[in-house]
Amino acid sequence: MGTKKGLLSLIDRMAKAMGSGFQADQDLEDEFRTMAMEKPGFDEELAALLPTLIPRTAREEARINVAIGLLSCLVEELRIDMERGRKGAAERMAALQESLAAHVFGEEGDANLCAAVGRVLLEGRVEILPAIHEANRRRMLSAPAFQGEGGSIDMDTYLSEGLREAGCTNPFEALDLVLEQTGLMEPQYQAAMAGQMLASGQEKLRELGVLMLFHPLAEVRAATAAALARAEGVEISPETLRRLIIMRNWFPPEIRSELDSAIANARRAKVECAPLKGYPLHSVSATTIDGAGAQSFWFSAGEKKRFDLCNILWKQGAGVIDTFTHRLPSAKGVERFMEGLPDAMCFAEVDPAYVDKVIGHALAVGAARGGAPHRGLLQIAELIGADRWRAEVLIPEHELAAMGEELAGGGTDLPAAGTVPEALQESSEWPAWEGFADTWFEDDETVDRVVQAAMKGKGRNREEKAVAAILAEVLEPRRGVWLERLVLMVLWLKCQKSPPVPWPRMYHVAAAMADGRPLRDIPLMRAIAEITCGAALERCGS
Repeated sequence: MGTKKGLLSLIDRMAKAMGSGFQADQDLEDEFRTMAMEKPGFDEELAALLPTLIPRTAREEARINVAIGLLSCLVEELRIDMERGRKGAAERMAALQESLAAHVFGEEGDANLCAAVGRVLLEGRVEILPAIHEANRRRMLSAPAFQGEGGSIDMDTYLSEGLREAGCTNPFEALDLVLEQTGLMEPQYQAAMAGQMLASGQEKLRELGVLMLFHPLAEVRAATAAALARAEGVEISPETLRRLIIMRNWFPPEIRSELDSAIANARRAKVECAPLKGYPLHSVSATTIDGAGAQSFWFSAGEKKRFDLCNILWKQGAGVIDTFTHRLPSAKGVERFMEGLPDAMCFAEVDPAYVDKVIGHALAVGAARGGAPHRGLLQIAELIGADRWRAEVLIPEHELAAMGEELAGGGTDLPAAGTVPEALQESSEWPAWEGFADTWFEDDETVDRVVQAAMKGKGRNREEKAVAAILAEVLEPRRGVWLERLVLMVLWLKCQKSPPVPWPRMYHVAAAMADGRPLRDIPLMRAIAEITCGAALERCGS
């Protein structure tokens, strides 16, 4: 069966499964991954297939949704492989974007399909390459709303009418639409668009322009901040002033300085800050931090017949990378949604103070990298009435010192800590038996290289040599990352009513890491090295 025919068959089967009320099962997902990773020309076939699936019926709508979902999975797999340094991943990403540019973003390309594919690329947090920019520019400039030399934008025609037709009820929805429609254009065009929004005579467009601070491209964010600093204070609405105050320190110092100027201008113009209301919190949960350093927070907030379920995803070394908000009719609906989450997702209800501390750390991490949090974070802050999130880096050693003093002080409410040797020895079993640690292993090109080098040797103890090499060459250079993870997990355990293990035991492991104890003498890290080695051997077919 040819790739294209096989792919279309897979899409039909997945669409049928979803139409029956079920998500695609694991066998179908595995079939897709096998096809994507092993079939020559798969990316070109998928790109060529997309325009043929433009829907005319409800059944065809399901097919295109599945196809876009598969594209999203492929982009995510390639991004992860690029992050892990896998050979050929960057070249394959470039080839995929070349194929999408040729098949999807032609001048006659379907606007809805282009928007959907554009959203996949933007949400996939990958670099948009020149092939996509150029193809999309030609397509956009052929539209009536783009007139004159250089494709200047008729703001009222292109944005005001478009947003009204789309039924956008708030600037966050409008930003999503704008990014879908224009997010793949060259940065200078989008920067000019942001400036035009902020200079618009319409307040709604100015409010939308401010949210371009969350644009995925740094150049657009910088241009937006500079335009805000130059704006007259009277042009800033009370709602925008409130938003600027809430988010001012979520950004790097250079953008923060511009936002402070905009706030000062509004104050001098006597603009009153709109109150922050928000809905009552119903529940707050947090997942474990997985082996890739990612963690999700779940908030439900609302009253009577309006509840919002909000999710914030952050990642070590990256910051707040994704969010979503889902409207539900009742608190029972929230509970049913949470109960329906996969069993593999290890999470627990936690104290809101824990989430506040970790979000502050994630914001500081993102700002230090010169980035911005995902745009939905501000919307969630408004929904739950959170004006308290400040970018403040968490220092593991300081947290450990505070917890150490608490343990030293004793108290009847402290859980049994056990001895340090007992805690360390128990930790060796966590990756095998505890849900919070079942993804704790390393998986990247460095691991593969280290393991393959060790396995080329002679003798029966090659796997033991590979484990020792992982401890020395992979985990030791990442000691700081694992220390941060363990400290955050101690805090995760500490704020639960019924934690899976008493928090002092993980504290002892984290303290051993912080004290510089050799990793070979920390049973948890040795267990992680062994699992890492096993996964690499299976992956490499050794």
